[in-house]
This record gives sequence, C-alpha cells and structure tokens, in this order.
Amino acid sequence: MLDPIALEIVWQRLVAMIDEASSSLRRSSFSLVVRESHDFVVVLLDKDGNALAQSSKSIPPFIVAASYAVQECLRVIPPAELHPGDVIISNDPWISTGHSFDVLVMNPIFSERRIVGYAASIAHWTDIGGHPWAPEAADHLEEGLVIPICRIIDQGEPVKVVYDFIQQNVRYRDHVIGDLNAQLAANDMVTSKTLALLREHDMPDLEAISAEILGRSEQAMRTAIAALPDGTYHHCLQAEAFDEALTFDVHLTVHGDSIDVDFTGTSKQTKYAINSVLNYTAGYTFFALKAVLNPETPNNIAATWPVRVTAPSGSIVNPVPPASFASRHVVGHLCAEAVLGAIAQVVPERVPAGSATTWLFDIRVKAEPGKKGRGLVMLLGAGLGAAAGRDGRSCVCWTSSTMNIPIEILESEYPLQFDYKEFRTGSGGAGKWQGGMGQMVQLRAISDMTFTAFTTRQRFPALGSAGGQPGKMGLMFHNQTPLSPARQIPWRAGEVLIFLLPGGGGYGEPRERPEDLRQWDALNGFDLVNDRENRA
Repeated sequence: MLDPIALEIVWQRLVAMIDEASSSLRRSSFSLVVRESHDFVVVLLDKDGNALAQSSKSIPPFIVAASYAVQECLRVIPPAELHPGDVIISNDPWISTGHSFDVLVMNPIFSERRIVGYAASIAHWTDIGGHPWAPEAADHLEEGLVIPICRIIDQGEPVKVVYDFIQQNVRYRDHVIGDLNAQLAANDMVTSKTLALLREHDMPDLEAISAEILGRSEQAMRTAIAALPDGTYHHCLQAEAFDEALTFDVHLTVHGDSIDVDFTGTSKQTKYAINSVLNYTAGYTFFALKAVLNPETPNNIAATWPVRVTAPSGSIVNPVPPASFASRHVVGHLCAEAVLGAIAQVVPERVPAGSATTWLFDIRVKAEPGKKGRGLVMLLGAGLGAAAGRDGRSCVCWTSSTMNIPIEILESEYPLQFDYKEFRTGSGGAGKWQGGMGQMVQLRAISDMTFTAFTTRQRFPALGSAGGQPGKMGLMFHNQTPLSPARQIPWRAGEVLIFLLPGGGGYGEPRERPEDLRQWDALNGFDLVNDRENRA
C-alpha cells in the first residue's frame, strides 16, 4: 500500500504526463475540431483496461468509452497475442463513443516483456467517408467507414492494407492521417513517460498504483452516495428532435452506497441521426452524478462503478441496428440534463438550473477542378444554467467541454466571414442568479458550400429552478428565412446564416437579485434584448 503522500505525488505525476501527451496531440493535429475545439482524449489504462488517468481537458463520457472500448479490443485481440510495437485501431460506434468520427488508437505498454498498462487516445476525425452528418441517414453505415478492431501497426511495422483502406475512404486524407499520426505520437509519449515513472519509483508495474487510485475513487463515490436518503426520484425532460418531441424519462434509485439509473419510458429511437448508444448515455449519466456528488476526487473509471445505467433496447438512449447516430450528442447531452433533474430532487442546492446544450454545425466546401474539398465541424456555446450563489456562464459548450474556434482561425482557413459574434443579451433566464447568455452570430459564405446544423432548445427552453425563469429559446435564419434544425442546405456565396443561441435558466426569485448585480447588469447592457435580435 502506498502512503498518502507518495500516492498524491504519483497521481499528480500521472495527470501531468497525460496532459503533456494531450498538448502534444493538440499541437501536432491537423483538423480544427481537434486542435482548437479540443475534441479528443488521452488516457492511461491499467493492465485490465481500467482508465486510471485522462487529460484534464477532455469530454466527460470519453473516460467511460475509453475503458469499454479498450476492454472490447482486448476480447478480440487478447493480451497474450500482443507484442511490443503493436497498435490497435477501431471506430466501431457500438463499442466506443457512439459515432464513426471518433477513432480509438491504443497500444500495450510493455515492461520487461510483460504488459503493465495501455496508452489510448480517441480523437474526432474531420471525415470518415460516407454521407457525413446526414440528418436522415437510414443507418450508421451511410455515415462513413467502420474500422473493425485490428492492428494498424504490427510490431512496429505499419499495416499497409489498413492505412490504404482508410485513405481510400476519406475525403481529407491529409487531415485524417495527420490526426492519426498525432494520436500515435501522444500514445508513444504516454508509454515512455509511464515506463520512466515506474523506473524512477522502482515499481515493477502499475498494479499498486491502480489498486490505490481506483479503490479510493470508488470508495469516495460510494461514501457520497451513502449520504443521500434511499428512495426513487423521477424526472421527465422534454426536448425537440427536429420535427418531433423527445421524452427523457429518468428513474434514479438510491440504495445504500449505489445508484441505479433507469431510462424506461424514454422515447423510442428515431429515424434521425441523433440516437445515443448506451456507452455514450452512461458516460453522460456518470458525468452528471459525479459532478454533483463527488467532483473533487480523481476522474477515472472507478468512480462510475457504484452507478448502474439501464435503458430499454430500441430507445433513443440505447438504439439497435439499423440506427444512425452521427449527431448523438444532441441526445447524449440531454441525458445529463435529465439525470441532473432527478438528482436535484435529493440535493437541489447543488444542481444548476437547466442549460442550453452545444450547437454543432458541419460545413463542407465542395471540391473543384484543381482544388481539394474541405470540411469543418464548428461548435458554438450557449448559456449555462445559474446555480445557488452564482450566475450561469455565457457561451459555454455544455456538456461537452469542447471549445469555440477563434474567428481569426476560421476566417483564415475557410471561406467564411463573421459579420458579428457577440453576447445575446437578455437571453439568460431571470432569477436571483441569472442564467448564462447565448451568443448571436452572423456568418457569411465567401464561396459555395453545404451547411448542416444540429441544435436543441428551439422549441423547449432551458428551465429555471427555485423560482427562476427559463432561458430564451434558440433561433436560426438562412438570409431572412427561419431555418429548422438538422437540415442540410446549399449555402451560396454571399448568403448569410444568423444564429441566436439559447440562454440558460435562472435560479431563485428574480426580485431577490442583489442590487449590486442589478447595477452591473444595467451598466453592461446585460439586462436588455440585443437590438440585432429585434432586427433579425
């Protein structure tokens, strides 16, 4: 057993190692969605495929997906069949993060000819072939290439046929292979630094570290759950799915030091490409519960062990073939909101009001004679719900932890012009603590392209809590024509798109808002509706 001081030193060293590898991946990647939006994760796993440490800036459900995906890879290619220099790849949506764009790359870490752990990364590639981001794809095979679990490097030698079938099925080869190489380099860094750590502390493997970190993380989560009163807590959330309404029905049962979360009653899977596989659903469920009950302890797979997630087969949160799910974030992000609504009945003071989830846009510049096509995944943040004691943050990519891409970079690399990008003042719900604001954006096409949006909160607002008011709903316009969510449209040179992103819900009675904050709102114009919104 490691003493507490040594354990803390080793734990902080592990996180620093993974963060350094994460920085390497980001700096050497080619696509903006990885380099600027930070849509990836780097993970160190123990010899059983349990995630020990992940990069500090990473998407919440990826730690669940990384463990599950690596363990599935080890069932297909057992550890006894792995050798130094092997690298495994897969983007199978059913075993990982739920859509084909997220590609897992993993390798064993050998010390003295035995496996002591695994280095893994999952990154969102710009393209994976097929009909990307098609709102009404008949099945996930239309959405692009599915790479089965296989070696892409065999004992240090690249497997040519795997590289070939990837390159022959994607449009933006430079970006795809560039991001793949960035993942390989990050994994190499995790491997070398893990071995250096073991040598430095004279440890034969990661087993002692793993047992301590995972054991303490699990116990801390169980202790937090045990402090709650036993019982079943129900919450029903309504949201939109393009031309139909969705229901998220959550029954959260606390019994002793564990929690069962059951999504029975949730809408059936939809024809649209927003269905969330159970791994992704579970990831956002775990995220919501850990953020409320036990945010301080290390972020690793053991914190999820006291929580069991179930959902009806064939529902939007546990689809079956031939479901499509390229934009499963639409449903996955709302899973976190639904679970927060249930746990709020137990600890209301710890849970924020409703939040507006991230808006995602896919922009495709068509290939022309002599010119390559280009693809862009652009994310825009909306308003976060207020909580007891604080206003909601504005323009946040909730719940994905990704980031907005700076205007200067977008305009320099793509034929886009931002006419304006500013706070959508007045969009946050009123309350003692005010909901975060969305943003207003007018974006102009410089050349012809196609545009697809995947958005929420255009029919159902982010709700307030404890007497707070709901946030404003979102709106989109193509020139001056209202634009429905999840419609792929031709976007011609000179045409504009206008986005009015939704705000978060307020918390507490508006009449109780402190006077100094009222003055701050008035001074900064945050209490007024933006004039541009009236004109739009």
